[in-house]
Amino acid sequence: MTQEDNLYNILGILPSATATQIKDAYKKQSMQYHPDKGGDESMFKKVSDAYEILKNPEKRKRYDILINLVKVDDVDVQIVQPAGSKIKFDIKQARGNIEITEVKNN
Repeated sequence: MTQEDNLYNILGILPSATATQIKDAYKKQSMQYHPDKGGDESMFKKVSDAYEILKNPEKRKRYDILINLVKVDDVDVQIVQPAGSKIKFDIKQARGNIEITEVKNN
């Protein structure tokens, strides 16, 4: 994952941001990049996607875990986890997108 793809960087906030700060940053960024206002449509989509994840406490928690456990380079995906960790992930790559889901232990 590059710094540009980090959801917190996209919204211009710190990982410690409150729900109000996330909402305020989204409003500011979405106004700046809105295609109807002459903004960049691809950046507007990134801002919207970032907000959809970070506004939801459960999705945000999962994202925070993943950005600390997964390192994505141009072609490699590595799981970075402490020895003995029981967290498992299923990683699928298709069309340039990487989907990472936590595997539940039964």
